[in-house]
Amino acid sequence: MNEQVPFDYQTLQEKYGIIRDVQPECPGVYYVACRAKKWENTGTELYAVMSDSPAISDKAKSFGIPLTEDAHTLIYLDDFYGGWNIITYEIHKYADACGNPQNLDYHLNTEIAFGMEVIPEYFGAFPIPTDTPWGKTLEHRTLMNGLFRLRTETEGWVLAVCYPLCEDLGETTREMAELLPYDRENGIDETCGYRFFRNCYTCLAMFELLLAESKLQDQGINKGAIHNLILRDFPDYVEQYYSYQLRYGPKGIQYWITPSPEAGTDIFSDMAPASLNPENSQP
Repeated sequence: MNEQVPFDYQTLQEKYGIIRDVQPECPGVYYVACRAKKWENTGTELYAVMSDSPAISDKAKSFGIPLTEDAHTLIYLDDFYGGWNIITYEIHKYADACGNPQNLDYHLNTEIAFGMEVIPEYFGAFPIPTDTPWGKTLEHRTLMNGLFRLRTETEGWVLAVCYPLCEDLGETTREMAELLPYDRENGIDETCGYRFFRNCYTCLAMFELLLAESKLQDQGINKGAIHNLILRDFPDYVEQYYSYQLRYGPKGIQYWITPSPEAGTDIFSDMAPASLNPENSQP
């Protein structure tokens, strides 16, 4: 096998483990699977990309880890920030451009959306929605990449949640969201658009997002207010939440919804002021 690949076989094994499989993906791109080292539970999967590969863009190549000093081979590890999804996307984009899609199990819109969540430096950050189910966005607050609080023309303040972050939401909570007509007509799983939550449902979405997204913990969000609103407006949700945790939670109930009278009901009271959208600002 080592005589049939253009990369430094021995060096790759020394760094990442004994190679058990190599598969060409497209010109100059190889999938490599390595056996687990003694101190590892699982082996390593990676892409080895040749620096002269015509299938991979220069921008994507800039995210690779050089295997050797001459940077003839670039490595992309299969982990959250290892650039794996960059190369997966570029492989599929190249196949589509050549009129030879590899399989039917991928969707470029989906890969872009999830890539924007993980590596916005390559895929770009999620844009602030300019349109909502209640008219144009007049002001916005960025809570994190892909999560925005928006002031709209007819509904006041709402919450916009990007497609990948909605995976952190339960089905019941997702059903409370509203969609833009384009996403509703074409299918949100095809368009990968935003879900929009009226202010009355924002507490449920924020509660579930805070459980899943550590980046939100330091954003000045009033967690006590979230609990107060859920206890006041959604008692059935509280019961269902506890029931689910007791049945499926690995350690039972780890996070309790408790009243905080001193916290009030303003979830975003401790956050910085909103930003006026440029198109709505006055000269």
